[in-house]
Amino acid sequence: MNTVILCSRSEIKFNAVKNVFPYHKIITIESQSGIPEQPYGIDEILKGVNNRYSCSKDKGKDKKDQLVISIENGIIRDNESLYDIGIVKIWYKDVEHISYTKMVPIPNYYDFNPNITWGKKCSVYDYNIKHDNPHKIYNLDRIELLKDAIVICNNSICEKYKYKCLYDLSYYPFKGISKFYDITDILYDPDLLTFVIDKLVELIDSDTDYIAGIEARGFIFGPLVAQKLKKPFIMIRKAGKYPNSITSEEYETEYSKDSICISSSLEYKNKKIVLVDDIVATGGTFRQSKRLLESQGAIVANCVAIIDLKSVPTKQDVKYSVVIALD
Repeated sequence: MNTVILCSRSEIKFNAVKNVFPYHKIITIESQSGIPEQPYGIDEILKGVNNRYSCSKDKGKDKKDQLVISIENGIIRDNESLYDIGIVKIWYKDVEHISYTKMVPIPNYYDFNPNITWGKKCSVYDYNIKHDNPHKIYNLDRIELLKDAIVICNNSICEKYKYKCLYDLSYYPFKGISKFYDITDILYDPDLLTFVIDKLVELIDSDTDYIAGIEARGFIFGPLVAQKLKKPFIMIRKAGKYPNSITSEEYETEYSKDSICISSSLEYKNKKIVLVDDIVATGGTFRQSKRLLESQGAIVANCVAIIDLKSVPTKQDVKYSVVIALD
């Protein structure tokens, strides 16, 4: 995503977008809002935003790998006062989001006219008001106001898109499981991986002593979570993989029977531990890992994973938190 489409030729809107995306190519297109010169009310302003986006589609500029931005300013009434507000809407790969600028009061001597902007009309009465950037009279800058709204909107778009990527993960039938989700998509995309680690970190209390990862995919995500939190990482391995280890009883997973083991050289007593894995299915591995650690005096505060398989119901006795739940 190195190109941004701006549905306007406005210099102020261009500068606001360029401030947020300084290293992107910004393509401006001529667009029509289809609303009065001075729109009034949120519905009318939003109509202008969507009409401008429609122009980009008509011109074939709504490419799937490009960010498309549409911006419209207008007037709203709050109680007895009039305010200027900007609406920013961003589209990216079937995801969209809206944000609003700060409301700026309009001078009380302005007489509303749908055919002329308030800045242009007020500039006739007050030389301090510049019709292209009228907020200067309040020591505000329309470019900065729009920039702040664009940043908020873009951050929300990024989060929505990454959630959508998780919900759209590939899956295949595997060992009797109809939907075995493939985490390759997460590992292949550095931004998505960073997003997932950040979301896992949000699920963990700051007073945690250890992060424990379960073999094998917990070894991918667990160390990254531990590194982010600056906590020690401990491995929960399959039985027979550790010398001088402490081994659990055998337990059932969604497609096999397993045992796990932990190092006998670490101190577990009274240590607050959070378990990390990629997917919760039956909860069997979390359950057995918790039992094994608690048998050594540890306190297992939580189990966290990226995905909860809602279709597998046998985990009611396991406390866990996830980023998303999938069928």
